[in-house]
Amino acid sequence: MTMHTRPGGRWLIAALLLMMTFGTAPAADKLPPEKAGQIGQPTGKIAFVRSGNLWVMNANGTGQMKVSEVGNADGRISWAPDNRRLIFTRTGKVSLKSPDNLGGVHKV
Repeated sequence: MTMHTRPGGRWLIAALLLMMTFGTAPAADKLPPEKAGQIGQPTGKIAFVRSGNLWVMNANGTGQMKVSEVGNADGRISWAPDNRRLIFTRTGKVSLKSPDNLGGVHKV
């Protein structure tokens, strides 16, 4: 006798068999408050984009400073491993022209 199942049905059966065999993971124990410690003040710097320009501020929100006035930064920012430099992406448009009128304006 053949057993017919839907294409996704085999995965469901396999998952149920695994759960029956190995059970479910035990619930994580909660850390008691006296062992949790204290949450301190944030430290370091945060980089962000405002009006297309790159800014840096202290982690607590003070000391905001514009570090790059490019006008087209788009929010993809990453700190260098030395935490002294930033890399970011910019957006723009390019107009491609060719002799046979192919191309057009493209976002880059």
